[in-house]
Amino acid sequence: MRKSAKKQGSLGEDGQAIVEYVLTISVALFMVAVLSRGFRTSVFNLWQMITKDVSAPCPHCPDRNNLRVR
Repeated sequence: MRKSAKKQGSLGEDGQAIVEYVLTISVALFMVAVLSRGFRTSVFNLWQMITKDVSAPCPHCPDRNNLRVR
C-alpha cells in the first residue's frame, strides 16, 4: 500500500510542475503582449510627431493637422 501512495504523490508533483510551467509561460506571454502594445503605441506617437515636423511645406510653417500617418 505504501508504494502506491508514493506513486500517487509523485504523479501529483509532476502534475503540479506541469501546471506551474503552463502558468509561467502564460504570464510571460501576457507580459510580452502588454509591453509590446505599450511600446508600439509610444513608438507610433514618436514617429507621428517626427513625420508632422518633416512633412511641413517649409521649415517655419506650422505642421499639418490633417496629416494621416496610418
